[in-house]
Amino acid sequence: MPRRTIPLPGQWSGQITDRGFGRWCRRRKISRRFGEVEKYGSISVIERLLRTIKNECTWNLLVSYDDEEFRNELALFVEWYNGYRSHSSLEVRTSDKVYFNRRPACRRSRIEPRRRFPRGSPCAGPQAPLRGRRGQRLELDVSYLAERRHLSTADLKI
Repeated sequence: MPRRTIPLPGQWSGQITDRGFGRWCRRRKISRRFGEVEKYGSISVIERLLRTIKNECTWNLLVSYDDEEFRNELALFVEWYNGYRSHSSLEVRTSDKVYFNRRPACRRSRIEPRRRFPRGSPCAGPQAPLRGRRGQRLELDVSYLAERRHLSTADLKI
């Protein structure tokens, strides 16, 4: 497999400002962001994403020098990040739930494990209808995506 070279700043700026790329972004409802060179915070969304990848992915495993193996690890992280990790900025939804316009779990009917907890309690927000009976026993099932301990998933079972 031929090695790719990383473009130097300025070498790829034409690709980002290209009209075709702009049309491609608009069709997919993607907003382009431009930042100032060497100005902290000018591209904060990207900086935050890179910090998340470091904190929740690459610092939790030994990164292989093998390009294919490294790409596979990043693909697993992307699958977990989009499909299982909820985001406070997305109203506690996963990226996939937003993209595919699915209802967030916190808006579906809820299970109440406390026997005497009042159904309409104002502190149980967001308000969601109660499913089943109060005091119901629950089982927490924790598993890992592709057996990667840093990519945990959790499901409640009744």
